[in-house]
Amino acid sequence: MPNLDPKIGVINTFRTQRTEIQFALGEFVDNSIDSYFKNKEDLKKINPSFKPFIDIVFDSDENFITIEDNCAGISKEDEERAFNIGITNPNETDIGTYGMGMKVSSFWFSPKWKLETKAINEKEEKTFKVDIKKIVEAGKTEDSSINSDADPFTRITLNEVYKGRLPADTRKLNNIQKYLYEMYRFMILKKSITIRFNGKPLKQDIPEIFVKRYIHEKDGDEKEWLTKLPPFDLGTVERKGKTINLSTLGGSAYIKDKGSNKDQKGFSLFWKDRLVDGHAQKPWMPSTINYEEEELQIYGANNQYVAQRLEGYIMLSPEFQVPSTKDGVDWEGTEELLIRKLKLYLQSATLVGEENGKGYDFIEQCKKLADFNKGDHEDQDDDSGLGGDVGPNDPPAPPIFVPEGDDEDSDEGNEPDQIFELEGTETLSITYQATTWKITIKVIRKENEKFYSVIEGPHGIKGDEEREIGLKINLSDPFIRTHFYQENLKEQKQGVIRFCIALALAEAISAELPSNRAQSVRLRFLEIIKIFSEDS
Repeated sequence: MPNLDPKIGVINTFRTQRTEIQFALGEFVDNSIDSYFKNKEDLKKINPSFKPFIDIVFDSDENFITIEDNCAGISKEDEERAFNIGITNPNETDIGTYGMGMKVSSFWFSPKWKLETKAINEKEEKTFKVDIKKIVEAGKTEDSSINSDADPFTRITLNEVYKGRLPADTRKLNNIQKYLYEMYRFMILKKSITIRFNGKPLKQDIPEIFVKRYIHEKDGDEKEWLTKLPPFDLGTVERKGKTINLSTLGGSAYIKDKGSNKDQKGFSLFWKDRLVDGHAQKPWMPSTINYEEEELQIYGANNQYVAQRLEGYIMLSPEFQVPSTKDGVDWEGTEELLIRKLKLYLQSATLVGEENGKGYDFIEQCKKLADFNKGDHEDQDDDSGLGGDVGPNDPPAPPIFVPEGDDEDSDEGNEPDQIFELEGTETLSITYQATTWKITIKVIRKENEKFYSVIEGPHGIKGDEEREIGLKINLSDPFIRTHFYQENLKEQKQGVIRFCIALALAEAISAELPSNRAQSVRLRFLEIIKIFSEDS
């Protein structure tokens, strides 16, 4: 019987981990993929036509989630590592390396879950029932087994899923599917792994949408603005007494034919063929917001055409480290070097399909698009993807998708017109970092009042599913009247109030952190403003 050492109740904190639904699901998918690759040959011996699949089912009516695969199962020798907290994976080539994923994600989703598995080359089908209350008390799971001739598999059932982590809304479910496809697109395209969500294989339509006009001539030769990125050597770092070389393994950059403000993600970063950073909820877009040095500003704040159109992906070498949630990169001081090398290349990039070696400036091409596309509307929505191979052995560049909007988790106040036309008190809700904030807004117009202030709360503590805060916002503040209300536009009121909300929440959340509060306020403010921008 495997033990889960509670370590002073640390299991109770997993529910409050900062993550998203798709990243938490990814931990289960990672385990299945590792199981497949470690046992690929043995699985094909059992069935020469074996094809790996991973099934994810969301049942909001019965409030459970299942994740099932037909891979090699969990063997007796791996049971302790699978269930104990923090025993690292001895195989560093695997995606799952920290010994945290399945346990943390399971407890993040629900207080009770069940794992059923039949390991390859074993005769027993095993069931482990996990209840957080019993684990904290006794440190053990409930387990049973029966003899079975079934093919190997693993099935995890998450019961009594916490509020907000099992959406029923069709649009939100579609966005989760799109994100999972983005996360595992190389696994799906290159390695023939099928991932199904509620019975449907993850896939996206990928039409070609490259800009084809020449940068210097409106009527010049048509060109597809796609380039294959070379590997970038990022030097060495010292880690546990060893010298480790960090590098990229290539990638691609491309220019979209139609721009959009709603799905900007910059460059997607892949590690071991799995997306770990650079997506619409957390773009990797080095710009004037992040850096003062011009050579680090690939996406200048005033260059909306670059932000809307320039995208790509970068493959990181497996020597990089990522957090246990796999939603970022530990750069160890190499990020700025990568940005410098990437920008330098983009300013003289060769095009796929051209053999003359001529270099083109992709950044300038984005800025010139307005001259060539007078009839285009830069702010239009664009739900299409991107196609075209970057080389004979490379899959297409990542598609564009509309991310899940956390602020849509609430049924209150999602329409801007509900609050911005009035003076008085109104409420709205926004979900950020798995917490739904109910915000009471008192809108006033008084000459001698502060621009904005927190008048109630914040109520609740870090990690709560629901919290409350009250704000007072003065639309007659001299700064606002001077710079915003020449025409008294509704959109201007909307922007001012959302600005105040984002700043107040950033302050409230950062005040609960032990250090780096100033930096935390800025980062959280930018993330919350991004949510409001996507909802506009």
